[in-house]
Amino acid sequence: MSEVLPLSVRSLTVQRGGKPLLNVPDWQLQRGESVALIGPNGAGKSLLLRALTGLLDNGVEQAVSWAGQTPGPAVMSRCGVVMQQPLMLRRSVEANLYFALERALAGDALKAQAAQALHAAELADKAAQSARVLSGGERMRLAVARALALSPDCLLLDEPTASLDHSSARNVEALVSGACASGATLLLITHDLALARRLCSRTVLMHRGEIIADAATDTFFDSPPNSQAEAFVRGEYLE
Repeated sequence: MSEVLPLSVRSLTVQRGGKPLLNVPDWQLQRGESVALIGPNGAGKSLLLRALTGLLDNGVEQAVSWAGQTPGPAVMSRCGVVMQQPLMLRRSVEANLYFALERALAGDALKAQAAQALHAAELADKAAQSARVLSGGERMRLAVARALALSPDCLLLDEPTASLDHSSARNVEALVSGACASGATLLLITHDLALARRLCSRTVLMHRGEIIADAATDTFFDSPPNSQAEAFVRGEYLE
């Protein structure tokens, strides 16, 4: 099985209507890292994630390298991706997990793995229910469990705990923390700075489509690498 990490970005630019939205000349994510991607609304965080996963249609995939490969199906099959508004299949909660697991498992092994994932996500009692009638917190827990179902090499998560109640947020954090402890590499987009500090060893700050600070998490928050990072940590508006 080929490697998909490290992830490297070189000369990544995205424009719309002549307006620059992303400008990332050089950035890497190494195997085993846990990286928080933070920044104000509109900073380009979600757009960067879409570029990394091959979801943009303007040729930027050539600027993204997953251990020398472009972000196509072969690479993405080794990654667990959860966007801000995760899509649920028109199936039961259990069947949504089956869909993720069927690429590698069948029969009793598939059923056992799905049952384990449902238990970990605290959704075992909802297995037969339609996934599309779950609450927001339940949907996110299912999306994260689905992304983790086949023990991916890399997790790419966009605001997985945003707007969740405390119980759901705690469960999602536990699922992600467990995956990282088992060796998964993590790129986490979040506005929750406390979550970034708990889960991530490195923190990256974006503003206006550019990476403006990148440091070890303890350093980033205790001794910010520049004035913009210091202002953001204090909760100030970035010019």
